[in-house]
Amino acid sequence: MNEKQSECTIEACDIFDFMANHVGMTVIHPGGYDATRKLAESCHLDNHTRVVDIACGKGTSAVYIAERYGCEVVGIDISVDLVA
Repeated sequence: MNEKQSECTIEACDIFDFMANHVGMTVIHPGGYDATRKLAESCHLDNHTRVVDIACGKGTSAVYIAERYGCEVVGIDISVDLVA
């Protein structure tokens, strides 16, 4: 276990950092990008669309949608640390 892992316990880190450091998952993304892409395509997103990502976490989906479809995306999460 490296120094970063030993500092990051489930009690001391947010779930995203814990999963990245101990499980090797850098993104916790249920359904993955494929599910996000399918949802976005079904909504016919484009550069005129505005999207709100509620419970955005660290913003993985929000960033993907903004970059891929050129639309305006606002992420909202209860965790100030994740939004930062």
